[in-house]
This record gives sequence, structure tokens and C-alpha cells, in this order.
Amino acid sequence: MLFALGFLTLMLGLAMVVLGEMPISKTRRVPAKASRIAGGILALYFPLVLGIRYVWVTLDLDRFVAGNIVFAILWVLLAMAAGWIALRGAFPKKMRRAVPKMVEPAPFASELPASDDTVVPEMMTIEEPAFSFEAPAAKPTKAPAPAKKAPKKPAGGSPFDIS
Repeated sequence: MLFALGFLTLMLGLAMVVLGEMPISKTRRVPAKASRIAGGILALYFPLVLGIRYVWVTLDLDRFVAGNIVFAILWVLLAMAAGWIALRGAFPKKMRRAVPKMVEPAPFASELPASDDTVVPEMMTIEEPAFSFEAPAAKPTKAPAPAKKAPKKPAGGSPFDIS
């Protein structure tokens, strides 16, 4: 039971770390950062259990408390922490801020006339340049000569004959 729970928790944690953003429902998604943190916490369970089990056996602590109770408590704590981080990312207290609207007018807005007609200032007009950037005309080229076909070899000859 210990191995199966640890292995499943490890696989779930690694999947969350690799995938990043995950859907919870059709409208809610766990952001990639929260998902990766929660996945890292879940992936830590199995190595922690192996380390704690080694220390548990080395110090012979089975006399006082059964190891499975400690591992179950550890799993509950890590699962609660991972779930809290994932759900907190999916359901934030404050909604994401929208782009602030401009309260002040543009710095040069007073210089433009306030009419319905579109007026372009004189310095914004484009004049024709005094010189041209046209490339010289390309010279006509001759078509390449067709490739000559190799002479046919007599039938019945060796395929390895290169003479």
C-alpha cells in the first residue's frame, strides 16, 4: 500500500510539473506556476517516505509508533498543501487587473483641432523623394542547354561493367 500510494503520488506530481497549466473545469484553469509548485510538493512524497523509512528502521522507532501512521499523516499534509496551492491559483481572491484606461489626455492632443474632419499636420505629409531607388533592369539570360542522355549499354552486359 505504501509503495502504490507513493508511486501514484509521484506520477501525479511529475505530470503536474511537466504539463504546467491544467484545467479544473470548463472555465477554470490552474495557472502553470501554481500547478508546478503543487506538483513538486506531490512528487516529494515518495522520496521523503523512502528517506524517513530508512531512518525509521535504522533507529528502530517501530517500537513507539507504526511507520504507516507517520506516512499517512505526511501524505495528508502534503496533499492538503498541494491542493491548497492549486485551488488558490485557480480561484484567486482578486481578479486579474485589466489594463488601466488613460485618465489624462495624450500630451499633444491639445495641438490637434477638435473637429470631425481628419486633419493631418503638414510635417506628417509624405513628399516624393528627389531621387529614385529603382534597381537597374535585369539583363536577359540564355536558357540552359538540355542535358545529354547517357548512351544505352548493350543488353546482357554486366551491371558492374564501368568501361
